[in-house]
Amino acid sequence: MKKNSKSGIVTIPIVLVLMALIIIAGLAISAVSINETYTSKISAESSQALAYAQAGAQDALQKLTRNSSYNCPTDACYSIDFVDNGCSTSNGCAKVKITNSPKIIVSEGDYKNSIRKVQVTVTFDSDGVITGEAWQEL
Repeated sequence: MKKNSKSGIVTIPIVLVLMALIIIAGLAISAVSINETYTSKISAESSQALAYAQAGAQDALQKLTRNSSYNCPTDACYSIDFVDNGCSTSNGCAKVKITNSPKIIVSEGDYKNSIRKVQVTVTFDSDGVITGEAWQEL
């Protein structure tokens, strides 16, 4: 009888250790899942900000196509709201600047405080027709 009572005592610590390992593994999986969700959200917001910056640059290119001497050298000389009050709430807008000689467009997209910038250098021929453009992200 004494032999049976000793074997039951060893089982309790083993069960406790296994339970602790299962809980630790569950917590680790949860932490990784939360981190991946956050990273995905930030990436999506950054991609949307880049899309807004590119849309602002496209709008500026249209202005230059219509009038090759158009410029507005001040920072954010005009903005485009993609949602209601987008620029005032930092929730969806592009702020555009166009400098002269050479024509450089800088468009800043802002989405949920994620900011991306695009710069476009535009060249014209003697008739004021766009002959080339070079895009880069700043």
